[in-house]
Formats: sequence, C-alpha cells, structure tokens
Amino acid sequence: MKSIFYSVLIFITFIQSNAQCGWVGQLNFPAGPINEGSEYLVNVQVYQAGVTPPGGQGANISCYAHFGSVSSFGGAWSNVQTLTMTYDKDTGNNDEYKKDIGPNLTQGLWEYTCYCKCGGSPDSMWVGTNAQLTVNAPLPIKLSDFYGKENSNIIELFWATSSELNNDYFEIQSGNDGANFIPLGIVKGNGTSTKANTYSYAHHSDKAYAYYRLKQVDFDGTVSYSNIIFIKNAEYKKSIDIFPNPTLGKLTITGLELESDCSVSVFDLAGKMVKKLVLDQDGQTDLSDLHSGLYIIAIIAKNETKNFKLLKE
Repeated sequence: MKSIFYSVLIFITFIQSNAQCGWVGQLNFPAGPINEGSEYLVNVQVYQAGVTPPGGQGANISCYAHFGSVSSFGGAWSNVQTLTMTYDKDTGNNDEYKKDIGPNLTQGLWEYTCYCKCGGSPDSMWVGTNAQLTVNAPLPIKLSDFYGKENSNIIELFWATSSELNNDYFEIQSGNDGANFIPLGIVKGNGTSTKANTYSYAHHSDKAYAYYRLKQVDFDGTVSYSNIIFIKNAEYKKSIDIFPNPTLGKLTITGLELESDCSVSVFDLAGKMVKKLVLDQDGQTDLSDLHSGLYIIAIIAKNETKNFKLLKE
C-alpha cells in the first residue's frame, strides 16, 4: 500500500487540451500525516513552454487547491473545497503557487489536488493527480515559544501557547545530558483555550549548565513533550574542594580560577607552614615529600578562603 501511495505522490498527470498553453508542471507534496490545526503548505510549479518569461509570472495563469474528505482513500469526496493559490516568484521560468490548506482540514482522511488555468478557458488546464493525507487529532497544545535565561543563579524559563485543548498542567523537567530528566515543578495549564497564553517558571540552579523541557499533561493523562533547550549558568561558581583525602601524595584542588591570584599552603597542626604549593593547569600538585600525618591545606582565592584537614598516608 505504501509503495502505491508514494507512486501516487511522485507521478503526476496533466491535461493538454490547448496546445498553445504547452503546460509543464509539478505538484509538490508536503510530508504527512499532520495533526488537526497544523500547517499543510501545498505548492505547484507550472509554466507555459515558450511563453512564460524567466522568473516571471505567466500571463493569465491562475491556480487552485481542490480538496475533500473521504471515508477511505479512493472514495467519493465530501466537504469539497476550492481555494485560490497565491503566486510566489521562483527562480528560473517556473511559476510557483502556494496555499496552506491545513486550517481547513479536520481530523480524518483527505484527498487533494491542484489545478491551473490558462487565459480563463476551462479547456486550457493543467491538473495534478489526487494526493492523499491523514489528519490526526489536534495536538493538546500549540507551543509557540519556549526559552530561558540566567539571572544570578536563577534560571528563568518562559513559554507561550497559541491554543490549548484539555491542558491540565505543565511539568518542568531538567537534566544534565539532554537524555535523562527529573521533574522540577508544575505550572497549571488553561484547559481549553483559543487565545495566546504565557507561562514562566524560576529554577534556582546549582549547576554550570542544564537542559530543560516541558512535559504537558492532559486531563485524561495524555502526555506530550516540548523541544529541549540548553542554558548555561554564567553566574555559577564551582566550590573549592580537594581530593583524594586521604592521599598518598597526589592532590587535586577544584574550583580555583588558576589564572587569578590565589595562594595554597600546607600547615602542620601547630600552625607552622611547611610547604607552599604550586598547582599545574589541572589544579594538581604533589605532596609525596611530606611525612605521614594530619595537615591543614589553606587556600586563599580571589573571593574565597577555605581550610581543609588532609590526611597524608
């Protein structure tokens, strides 16, 4: 069945009732199926051989999108509609006519075609073969925007819907890798609405970056997900820490801006400085020359001072 359908989509027929028109044309099929209320932009490229100037609209050409609902593909049409297509200049000597028929389609099976007239004569037409389209139930929401911004360790998320259907609530989710997410909180939806609605959520972030998405839940429990967005936390400061502790010699200090002024020293428990440490670009140093025992690692950084007890084994 699929091969037959795709064959229908690829091959078109045309009528050449008037040799003066010399029709050459192609009906371009957008992808389907679609959800009710979605865009479905049909376009046709036609020109009259030897008549249409390059890149210009041929004289007296008009094109129409013609469609109807069916109980099964190949069956009789009902709810038949015809819409005038809009000319859109294309490159070369093609005339491209477009029409979004999506807003006119309800849930179910549809067939459509496009036809063009030359000079207003019904005997001078180009007609594309019927194409088939399945229209599924409308999406619970039409999400028109979803973005976030960082504000002093607070990630502010914003989103908007252009319409909603039985929308119970949004669950805001976050994750570290874009694949695994945990819930952060819930924002109530607006049920069923045909007007634009805006939402926001604030998340206190303790991470350098995070991925976010929206889980939308209907009153009947049906779930859908938004696109995933990535936000860096510019205000995030990784806390200073040391590891491993205890250590046999190697020591790593994290959270330091090594290019800025900082001082790292080792003191014994009596408060006597026994060594001043030099860190490499990875924040690592070597304490192998110290005797086993307890020490204090004193770190003085640009905006922070911390002391750690360290066991040298």
